[in-house]
Amino acid sequence: MVQFIFIEGPNTSGKSTVQKLVVSKLEERGDSCISVSEKEMLDTFLPGDMTFSKGKKKLRDVFVKYSKKDIKYVIFDRSHFSNVSYSKLGFENIREIDDFLAEHNSLMILLYYDEKTSPQRIRNSLEHRKETGFVEYFKSLIRGSKSREEEDNLIRSDFSSSLKIFEECGKKTRMKVLKIDVTDMKNNKDFEKTTSQIIKFIESNK
Repeated sequence: MVQFIFIEGPNTSGKSTVQKLVVSKLEERGDSCISVSEKEMLDTFLPGDMTFSKGKKKLRDVFVKYSKKDIKYVIFDRSHFSNVSYSKLGFENIREIDDFLAEHNSLMILLYYDEKTSPQRIRNSLEHRKETGFVEYFKSLIRGSKSREEEDNLIRSDFSSSLKIFEECGKKTRMKVLKIDVTDMKNNKDFEKTTSQIIKFIESNK
């Protein structure tokens, strides 16, 4: 049976970087893997004309599709936790999906970092993330602010809200969860240090 590995956490926590490192390490060992991009996950809940119920169905369809793959691991950038974070509708609304994932022995890697660093992390990311979605996300975060201090307060508030939701989901999920503090991780070399920890977690939960 294919096993799902989810890399989840607030924006700029390094999800895509960790995903690439984990996939690379697993493939080095000869394990077959598929990466599922953040975009494919975002498409299940970001469109403004999509209701939560439609987004949930679309999300479940994604998981069903990959559960039928003849492969050992599917590594996701984001998870159903993000649907809860964006919708603010609560974990019970995706309980059915979580049960489905738990039955497939899915694992959650939950990244987090110190709230105080969130404004600088967001601004640093803007220097190399030029995709429209991220730029629009930043603009929506600081809309209505009149100073740098107000902007930073809005960013910290958004981060705090997201992290609280992820932590709540982490407590309620039936999946095994590994939490990793990435506050002091600045580059690939720093993130590589977490890879062996993640691989051990995967190995112990086959």
